Amino acid sequence: SCQKCAEKMSKIPFHIHHKIPFLISFDNSPKNLITLCPPCHREVEAVIMRELKNQKVEV
Repeated sequence: SCQKCAEKMSKIPFHIHHKIPFLISFDNSPKNLITLCPPCHREVEAVIMRELKNQKVEV
């Protein structure tokens, strides 16, 4: 089931999501993975992308 909205698995395939983005953690272990339905996955990814874009990186 979806770990965000609790939608049960049905005909819609669920997505595997990295709690800490793979590009940051390089972690594919089960502790860093959750199942999300496609709408929740899009929502979570949009939030993460906004947060990453808003981070200021000092050079």
